[in-house]
Amino acid sequence: MVNRSTWTTRQIDCPEEGNVCKLLIEWQDEKGNAVPNSISCGNPKLKDLDNWGCQWSCWDTIVKEQKAQ
Repeated sequence: MVNRSTWTTRQIDCPEEGNVCKLLIEWQDEKGNAVPNSISCGNPKLKDLDNWGCQWSCWDTIVKEQKAQ
């Protein structure tokens, strides 16, 4: 079975840096529900954060918003 993805762009206040960042979000269909599968961040400061400095809190924000819908 092929999982179909859709992509959206979004701007949010970065929970890590406190500035506006652009996200590219991949959504996959799971049992009729769109769930985030990956997020790419366009924050230019992200390169200054290592894998331990950025906790990808934006992921939690997107998931919480999706569940609230």
